[in-house]
Amino acid sequence: NKGITLIALVITIIVLIILAGVSINLILGQYGIVNRATSGAETYSEKQAKEKLELELSNMYIEKNTNINYNENDYLTTKLSEKGFSVNGNIVIVDGYQFQIDRTVPKIMNSLGKGIENNEIILTANSNLEADYTKSTVKIEITYAGTLKEVNLNGESLTIPEAQDGKYVIEKEVEKNGNYNVFVKDSSDGYKIANVEVKNISEDTNIGTVEQFIEFRDRVNAGATYEGKTITLKNNINLENVENFTPISLFKGRFEGSGYTISNIKITKTDDSTGLFAKTNNAIINNLTLSNININGYTRVGGIIGSAEGTIEINNVSVDGTICSTGWGAGGIIGDTVGTSAIIKNSSVNATIKCDTDIDTAATGGLVGRLHPNEINISDCCIVVTINIVGTKNNWATGGFAGDLGTEVKEGVNTSNHLIQRCYVMANITGRGNTGGFIGSITSNQNLGTYNLIIEDCFVQGNVSGVSTGGWTAAYQNLGTASMNIKMTRLYYAGKVSATNSKLYGAFIGYDSGTSVPATFENCYFDKTISGISKTYGNAVGKTTTELQKTSTFIGWSTDIWQIEDGKYPTLIKNKLNQR
Repeated sequence: NKGITLIALVITIIVLIILAGVSINLILGQYGIVNRATSGAETYSEKQAKEKLELELSNMYIEKNTNINYNENDYLTTKLSEKGFSVNGNIVIVDGYQFQIDRTVPKIMNSLGKGIENNEIILTANSNLEADYTKSTVKIEITYAGTLKEVNLNGESLTIPEAQDGKYVIEKEVEKNGNYNVFVKDSSDGYKIANVEVKNISEDTNIGTVEQFIEFRDRVNAGATYEGKTITLKNNINLENVENFTPISLFKGRFEGSGYTISNIKITKTDDSTGLFAKTNNAIINNLTLSNININGYTRVGGIIGSAEGTIEINNVSVDGTICSTGWGAGGIIGDTVGTSAIIKNSSVNATIKCDTDIDTAATGGLVGRLHPNEINISDCCIVVTINIVGTKNNWATGGFAGDLGTEVKEGVNTSNHLIQRCYVMANITGRGNTGGFIGSITSNQNLGTYNLIIEDCFVQGNVSGVSTGGWTAAYQNLGTASMNIKMTRLYYAGKVSATNSKLYGAFIGYDSGTSVPATFENCYFDKTISGISKTYGNAVGKTTTELQKTSTFIGWSTDIWQIEDGKYPTLIKNKLNQR
């Protein structure tokens, strides 16, 4: 009764064997406790090794920014070796584990484990810069008869394509300069690495010297548009020792002047588009002064930009000097503006503009020569100019603000909206053709939809002469079939008007082409004492100088940017203008 029967003993042994079998598998099997423990210990050890290297590379990053003796080659190798690490190029071995590093940062790119380099893998990599310098394509070619487990570029895993004739080809676009590490791993964790340098991609750039400015110009002229990038001035740039500055060609980025000045630009060209920037497309120019410029060109000549296409945004820009054209026309800031939209704010011009040509049609203005984008928003600008048009042809449009303001036929465009506010013009103009103190000609060449123009709170002084002449604008012209709606509110002109055609001039409006161009005037006045005439189109009101110089005449004007006193014409408060 206290013992065990034979049958019970056999059954017990069988159970123990079964239990033993399960336990052995659990302990020693592929996924058993022992193997899992070993794998976990291995992973933990590798993690510890990686943390050791990361710590040292973090220290190296600090030294890179603080130690003048630091360099990413010998210095880095020496410091890592002093910690007991084995260093072979971009491979660092810590406690038997291999890591691929990027020396330029410095940082770990890949954990290579304890695998060995697979020399049967043939790996090459190169980069191809795009024509506009905005990005580069890294091309990776891998020749290997076995199976690839992983391919990555700077730690980013890449899709492995099907091999063609035993070769894998992978392409990856990158948008930053630097060293790119290629890592390839086979099915047995053997690896191969390569390095490719990507350079000359346009990046945000700071400019503080003439040499850096010239280098930037040369890069743009070689094809770098800097689209989506910002160029920032960090100092004044004096170009007095540059005999004939070559303009910056097609620029698509943002130029931040930071309040600095580019001075003494001397340009002489005989072809199309001349200015600091010959052409722009979707560009932004901010907080920049051009001083003592002397710019001479053929067609589309501007202080800042010769020809602006797409969108253009200009804020707090100032130009002074001389601008001359022997062709199509000119503007203090921009020669010709077409495209999607133009935004110009808080800007000023103090210039002499001369056009000497016998071209049939042209446009010249104190701010912009021809202003024809679909959308316009211009405000808080001060323009002081002397404009002289020389030649025998009379089909010109010249104005103290803009020569020709309007819109053109554009596919898919049904409505054009133009808004001009709070601008001051002091212009003495000797013109030919349509000549206005503010605008030479307001023109629509749009065959669909509506052209809406609103101009308000603007003041013009100066003497104007031409063939068809107006103190404010010479003419309205509808060259298409679209409706033109023009509204002028609180506009003022004080100056003398004269015209070679006695039928086409007026103290405010010189010529109205008729009922196809409806225009309304609200609180618009001209100085009939100075002009010597009372003739005008529209319902602008003539006042004596005394009447016009009363503060009550300027009700509704913002004293934030205008200085308004009895007995004086209003002037812009420039320091407040620049703060807006």
